[in-house]
Amino acid sequence: RRGNLRKGVEEFEGYGGDPVPAKGQPLDWSDRLFLDVYPEDRRKLKFWPENPPSFRDVLQEYTVKMRMMTEAISKAMAKSLDLQEDRFLIQFGEKAPLQARFNYYSKCPRPDLVLGLKPHADGSGYTIILQDVEGLQVLKGDKWFTVPTISGALLVLMADQMEVL
Repeated sequence: RRGNLRKGVEEFEGYGGDPVPAKGQPLDWSDRLFLDVYPEDRRKLKFWPENPPSFRDVLQEYTVKMRMMTEAISKAMAKSLDLQEDRFLIQFGEKAPLQARFNYYSKCPRPDLVLGLKPHADGSGYTIILQDVEGLQVLKGDKWFTVPTISGALLVLMADQMEVL
């Protein structure tokens, strides 16, 4: 059931495509569900699927584990840089927001004309990806590299905020 999950064209949270791009920019070829998951008072449950019935509990458990993982990564990175262990955790704060995004790429009749997601930077601290389809690329210098798909592995990217810190 998706009816109550749909978002408007200017909204980011909810089910549907990304907000309408500026004139002349291509649309992404994907449907997605984007949810604020932490802190809990930021959640808009009207966008959270009711089916399958386990979705909310599973996403809550996943959220707890992702927070634990990003905390461990933040501490390890700080230690590796000879900084105080909680240096990055202090920067982000106890209620650092966490979002979940689920992308679905339907079969496209003209894949030569579209992108699943156009090139972009992530404005967050970390982006954690469970990659189940091939095609993800990262730009290093002026060259694009295809990220190998490893079943069950999580890809952790240092996003813009971590790069600045």
